[in-house]
Amino acid sequence: MRSQITSLLAVLGLVAAGCGATSGTTSTTGAQESTPTTEAAAPTEAVESIATVDQTGTVLELQHESEVRFVIFQYFRGDPNFVEGVNPRVSGQVLVSDDGIEIGEVVIRAETFKTEKNKPPNPLGDEVGWRDEAIDRYILEVADHPEITFSPTGDPELIADGRYRAVNGDLTIRGTTKPVTFFVAISQTGDDTYAVNGFASVTRSDYGLTLPTVRHVTEVAEDVSLEFDFVYGPAAEEG
Repeated sequence: MRSQITSLLAVLGLVAAGCGATSGTTSTTGAQESTPTTEAAAPTEAVESIATVDQTGTVLELQHESEVRFVIFQYFRGDPNFVEGVNPRVSGQVLVSDDGIEIGEVVIRAETFKTEKNKPPNPLGDEVGWRDEAIDRYILEVADHPEITFSPTGDPELIADGRYRAVNGDLTIRGTTKPVTFFVAISQTGDDTYAVNGFASVTRSDYGLTLPTVRHVTEVAEDVSLEFDFVYGPAAEEG
């Protein structure tokens, strides 16, 4: 059965790491000033239904509590730490049938990764928001590449037993597509509700994600961890 899944989270996030301090630590400013970006993001484009004329089952959609993340290691002010970027703007579907669970393409809004949520201004004068803006403008170039997608290419048997299974597919970031393997687990949490969790590791240079020079950041890892926690359920009623 064909399965699909995504995440990003993150490879984009990885670049974010190079642009600032770690999650839970003091953030740093970039080498140049920038105009704050608008917090609100454009709605995620609806993905096509994965159900075809020869398929039967129940189509469920990603719910608002779903999110993707990236985690990357760096040295900041000489200390080793991790940066985490979180993005809740995802869309996608699953088809639940007697044969199992098929995950459709996942689409992520590239401009909504946040690494500095609820952080106060840095007493050293660093500017809150710089890192996230640098990710959008210089690393992911979201004006030209607003979406990140993952499309499975294999046909794994996915069932809701909570066990992790390999899911191969194509991850597209900033116009570059590379094969990636996610390890995915599915659990049924209600009559028509499923929790889908997964992780993968990617190399940021594979996607041309180069980092701006940032003071106090002396080293940033090439490998980035991508993670996601998805909840699929019935589509919201219109009107």
